[in-house]
Amino acid sequence: STWSFCCASAMTSVFHCTRTSDPNNSTNQLRAKTLAVNGSIDGSTPRVPGWTVGAVTVSIAAIANPVIPATGAPAYRGGDPLYVVTVGTNFSYGQIGFLTGLGLAPPSIVLAHSERAIGG
Repeated sequence: STWSFCCASAMTSVFHCTRTSDPNNSTNQLRAKTLAVNGSIDGSTPRVPGWTVGAVTVSIAAIANPVIPATGAPAYRGGDPLYVVTVGTNFSYGQIGFLTGLGLAPPSIVLAHSERAIGG
């Protein structure tokens, strides 16, 4: 289905962004958005009609990872803070023509996928 295809695309773009040296970098984020929509970081044809790079968001959350005094190690492997990258989208999929004939609005595809950044 189109929703499954978009979900897989979002997962691929998060995978790309979490493995860059800096997921906060606007160029890396644009590449992740383009990868989700077009299937490659330099692609220009949407994999799903009506889906645009502008409909994709990339957000980065910093998660504290302090050293635990009792163990002398952080709670999770990695530095402090850790970063979680989330790629999301929300767009109307107007390719189901019979819905218009029934007086219904096209369905919206809404999804998000998150992964921890591990660097590249």
